Amino acid sequence: MENFAHKAKKYLLGGILLFLLLPFAQQVLKFHREKPLRGYINPIEKPFFNMHDWWSGDYQLKYEEWHNANFGLRSDLVRVHNQIAFMLYNKAKANGVIIGKDNYLYELYYIRAFTGKDYVGKTSVLQTAQQLKQLQDSLAAKNVTLIVCLAPGKASYYPEYIPEEYGPPSDSTNYKVMSAEFERLGVNLIDYNKWFLDLKKTCEHPLFPKTGIHWSRNSSLMAFDSLVHYVERKRNVDLPEIIVERTEVRDSMESPDDDIGEAMNLLWPIETRPMPYPVYHFGDTTGKAHLSMMTISDSYFWNMFDRGITPSPFERVDFYYYFKEHHFSPSRQMEAVNEQIGILDVEKHDVVVLMSTEANLFGLGWGFIGSAFNHYVLHKMAYPLDQRVKDYENAIRMDEKWLNAVKEKALSEGIPLDTMIRRDAIYMAEEERKAKK
Repeated sequence: MENFAHKAKKYLLGGILLFLLLPFAQQVLKFHREKPLRGYINPIEKPFFNMHDWWSGDYQLKYEEWHNANFGLRSDLVRVHNQIAFMLYNKAKANGVIIGKDNYLYELYYIRAFTGKDYVGKTSVLQTAQQLKQLQDSLAAKNVTLIVCLAPGKASYYPEYIPEEYGPPSDSTNYKVMSAEFERLGVNLIDYNKWFLDLKKTCEHPLFPKTGIHWSRNSSLMAFDSLVHYVERKRNVDLPEIIVERTEVRDSMESPDDDIGEAMNLLWPIETRPMPYPVYHFGDTTGKAHLSMMTISDSYFWNMFDRGITPSPFERVDFYYYFKEHHFSPSRQMEAVNEQIGILDVEKHDVVVLMSTEANLFGLGWGFIGSAFNHYVLHKMAYPLDQRVKDYENAIRMDEKWLNAVKEKALSEGIPLDTMIRRDAIYMAEEERKAKK
């Protein structure tokens, strides 16, 4: 009996040591093909050895940081950790992800917007609405059509699955007040949020995926089709049609319909509902209008931009992502936005679209509205302070240490990162202005 116990201890100890050596063996031998982690991953380069960094201690710190992010079997062990947190504690280890009822996934920013916790106030909304209406009229005089698109939000579409702890919906939200004011003042408006809620009652398939945060591939095509028809009516033109040949219902989802689910990095994916995927093509361009479109939007426009919407139905599309990155279609190349050039680019297009989901409406336009208003309505370029705020925002995003510090502040205060970056940038610009007085 003692001999058996002795052997059992030896085997147990050997098994533990073997398990502990597995990450090292994987890092050296690569005996197992690891599935990479999904979501936002900040890559860390392996440091180059030199004596100066060795004696200063910088090399050791950099190597430790690199090793912690790249040791063998890390992605598999992260998935094990995330799966345990999900199954036993109903917690998501993906940043800002909230697990709702029946495992519907949300991002916290959308719930905050739905419950009015990021409401900017009636005065700010009125100012934005009035500036947009005046800007719309000024651009119309230059034969440029300005359109505001209020993209839907998952929290508004699926309020029934939001955990009770986040409170009831609010009547004072950026979406509800903005949509009402835009309609009252006659701003060119496509309210996708309202349209999707109306369609939800009759749609055979969901317009939002259970484990995604954006509108689905199918519903984004529906939204783009409605945008095309809206432009046709506003400009009295005929654009190439989107022709849907058939719709295929699949159990496996196409990217990005499962974007939050993938970012959860679980061992076993969350069970989802079948999703529809249209097979389509664009109609003949002969005799059709050839329009150019400029879009200032958050990530909701990516699903449209990725669908090859140039050269049909639009001849050219310039996508200003958060008015910080300028993406060209069809080449998809990208460059940083120069605000003054971006404002002047407006006149090179027939249509200008401002698009935002409810979670980002607090910053609608991301500096574009004020700058365009100054130039096209007040006939002056952006105020120097506005430009300095923009400069500091870019500086924060380019400085890794500064950005990480701002991320911690945003997390501790429970507000979106973009909002905290904006606050810090305004503070820095104001302090700089005071110092020059």
